[in-house]
Amino acid sequence: MQYFKLTLQYIQSKYYFFIFFYSLLLVAALIPYYTNGSLILGGEGDYVLDFSEHISKFGYSWFPTYNTGMPNLAPSGTGMNIILLYLIESLTKSAAVTNFILIFSIYFFPFLAIFLTAKELKLSPPLSFIVSFFYVVNPFTLYYLICLNQWNVFAITVMPLFFWLILKNYHSCFSFLGSFRQVFRLHILICHCWQ
Repeated sequence: MQYFKLTLQYIQSKYYFFIFFYSLLLVAALIPYYTNGSLILGGEGDYVLDFSEHISKFGYSWFPTYNTGMPNLAPSGTGMNIILLYLIESLTKSAAVTNFILIFSIYFFPFLAIFLTAKELKLSPPLSFIVSFFYVVNPFTLYYLICLNQWNVFAITVMPLFFWLILKNYHSCFSFLGSFRQVFRLHILICHCWQ
């Protein structure tokens, strides 16, 4: 009994255990939707099943098919997320695996961003898990996430991620400005069109 108590205390003191636990919980919740060849589709941005076709059609700021330019160059669908999904699709040769990774990331990254923020605020691992879990599983966020729009749901990940960067680096001006410089550089890489 004493060994069990010590093991439970050890697990509760490790932050990564709760991230792993949420990942398993999310996988267990999503797997039933992928049985018998079915996929989770819907929303404004989750209708793409062939990302190689998507890149070939929308990979530039000019659409030769439509003879028009993109209306908004910054948040286009030709960013790094589409390239990563195209690579996953090319490696696995499965639309189901690519779709699963997309849906998993939509629900996992907001949890991770709040979890990192809670850890930076020095909350205990179980309390960090509870705060992060209820950030994802509350009426507003669930309603926002069920639209499955991969371009818009990124906002509920970025806001706590910026807050985490501010908390982590506000003591040092150099690292504070450097971290934001890197985040904005990453934003430019992800969101702007490849010409």
